[in-house]
Formats: sequence, structure tokens, C-alpha cells
Amino acid sequence: MKKVKKMMCLLLALVMVCGTILPNIKAKAENAEAFDKSTIDRIEVDFEGAFIEGDISTFPEADELNTWKNIEGYDIHRLNPVVSVYYKGVEQPETYNGWEAVNMEMRSKFGVAPTFRTNQDTTPYGIGPDNEVNVSFLGEFTCSAYVSVEESPIKEIKVIADKPLYVGRNMVLKYEWVNEEQVQYMGYSVGMTISRIIVTDKEGNESTFMYPSDLEQMYGGSIELYTDETYENQWKSGKHTATLNYLGKTCEFEVELKENPVQNIEAKYHGVVIEGVTTKLDTYKMEFDFTFTDGSKETFYIYNQVLGETIAPMFEKYVPDNQSVPEGKQYWRGYVWEQEVILETDVMKISDSPIKSISAVATNDLVPTWHWIYDWQQDKEVLDPLGAKPEITLTYHDGSQVTMGYYELQSKFPE
Repeated sequence: MKKVKKMMCLLLALVMVCGTILPNIKAKAENAEAFDKSTIDRIEVDFEGAFIEGDISTFPEADELNTWKNIEGYDIHRLNPVVSVYYKGVEQPETYNGWEAVNMEMRSKFGVAPTFRTNQDTTPYGIGPDNEVNVSFLGEFTCSAYVSVEESPIKEIKVIADKPLYVGRNMVLKYEWVNEEQVQYMGYSVGMTISRIIVTDKEGNESTFMYPSDLEQMYGGSIELYTDETYENQWKSGKHTATLNYLGKTCEFEVELKENPVQNIEAKYHGVVIEGVTTKLDTYKMEFDFTFTDGSKETFYIYNQVLGETIAPMFEKYVPDNQSVPEGKQYWRGYVWEQEVILETDVMKISDSPIKSISAVATNDLVPTWHWIYDWQQDKEVLDPLGAKPEITLTYHDGSQVTMGYYELQSKFPE
């Protein structure tokens, strides 16, 4: 959450900056032809930072005919560019540091930003400091910049994958075009099978990592996982081979796909819902009784793990076909381990509530940088109203009143 908060603050700052810059960009871009290019002597570009061997990715790049295609290699946008514009008769250059300055400030002043081409489609980068990037600017000025690729700090990498996958527990891995239609590619996430990654560095020191993210944090770069599972080759139960690639080092490991061990699931809800008010269930009041194919039974809650996976179903209100719903009951339907699960809940009408009305007063002001929460329905961060520490007053039908804090209210009226 801290990382999300930081990103949101940066985005808000960028929006505030763009609010003042964009009008100037438009105005200056309209007069870009009026800029006297003859005053420029040359441009120079330096890239700060370096790549690590094997830390490649796929990114789009345009050729001389402005045709875009995907290139597999080192993405220069991971490094920091410093563009220097030298004017005739002026010793000190005008400097633009970073991609934001290059893409916004230079475009604002000159009407266009420099273009960069790596030529990695024909000349892959190698270890060393002399990997060329061609830069062009205003149609008249060109220069060569150079980026470095450092040798991988890893000598050898091994994967211990002793967590099985289960038939039916696949997920959307990516979207692809098949017969001119975009379809979901369902497959098995082999990263879920990894329990340990053993790395030997160039000095011969051995380290063990429980999670791929810990390894990436240690050495940088991104882990890539490959399998032979495709649309035409959907995995069946049994053993399969997967490949891990990281910083120029590759290893294969075995993945086992087992039959689904869950035979039956029943669910209970410990609480009531309010008719016309409750739109989603309090997941922490759900209980699941699992029956496995070996005849064993076990009870789980929403925050438990079943064979290494957390239960996280979404239940929606459900009316069975050709069946009347008993008075005071509601049915909800969700999917747990690919099985349809029907959940029965008790219903309370608003008229049956002992509370006639409710009001709240905030006891302090919200400070935006302190009170962010993430709203998953809106898919963005919003201010947390509970940060205002509301005092809530309940008025009962007999006219009596009681005032309490939000969390005290939650404990007395958990719905």
C-alpha cells in the first residue's frame, strides 16, 4: 500500500504539473516552425546507468520508414538520458535530464522531441560500454550515444519446484489473436510451483530465495518463465518441463500437474444481510467445508489457504430456477476451486431494524497524504472517510439516542 500511495502522490504531482505545462506545450508547438534551427550547433546524448546481461524485454521501436515492430533486447527507457543542445557561439549547452524533460520540455520548446533507435533488431547488444544508440533531432541534427551492458553477477541458477499444480486451477496468462479474434489464453502459472531458487554468484557464494521477487530485489532485472503450453498443446495431468531465464542464466525444472483433489464444497454464512441494502457479503463471515477425493474433510475460512492457494471467491445474489426462496432467506452463488457453491443467508428487512435513523459527525479533518485507501470498484485511490474519525449517533424508535465511534458501532452491530 505504501508503494501505491507513493505512486498516487507522484501521479497527482504530475497532473498538477501538466495542468500548467500542457497549455504552453500547445502554444509553443503551434509556433514550432518559427524556431530558428540555424542557431543550433549540435546535440549530444549520454545515458546514465547500465544494463545487466540478460535483463532484456520486448518493446516497440520504429524504423527509418516509421514502421513499428517489436524488438527483443535492452529497453533504453530503463536508463536515464541526458540531452545537451549546443548553440552556436555559446559554450555551455542547454541540458534536458530525464525522459520527462526530453519528451515534454523539449517538445514544448522545439515542437518535437528527439527520436532514439537502438538497431538491436540487426545488431544485438553485447557486454561492454560501446553499444550504440542513434539519435536524431529536428530532422537535421544526429549523434550517437552509447550504453553499457554489465556482466551478469550470477554464475548458476537452480529451481526447486515441489508444489504441484492442479487440473482446473489454470488462469488467464495472456491475450492473443487467433483467427483474427482476440482470445484469452488459459494456462498454468508455473511460478506457483516454485518453493526455492538457489543462486550461485561469480565468486561461488550460494544463496537461497523463497520468492522470485526477493531474487529480483537482490540483483535487479526480471525473471522470465517459459513453458511449451500453447493453444495447441494444453497441459494434461502429469509431469511437464518449464524454463526459468534470469540475467542471462537459464535452467529447466519439472512441474507436476495433478488431478483436482476437491470432491465437494459447502459454504455457511455467519450473519444476516439487510434486504435492499447488502450488495456484497462480508467475506470474513464465510466458512467452507471441503470434502476431498480421499474422503477426508476440512473446514476453511476466506483467509485460509487450500493446498497453497488462498480462498478468494466473489458471491453474487442468486435465485434458483423453478424454486421459491423461503421467507427470510437469500441465496448467493460463487465459484470455489472451479466448483459452483450456493450460499444461504438470513435476511433482515429494514423495517425490522431497531434503529430509526443514524447521523455522523467528523471529529477531525482529512489530510490527503495521510488518508488514502484503494477503492477496487473505481480502481483508484480515494480519501478514507473513516480517517475523519466519525462519531455516530443512533436514534431508536422509542426516541432514545446513543453516540459512539465507528469501530465501537462495528463491534455492536457487525453488519
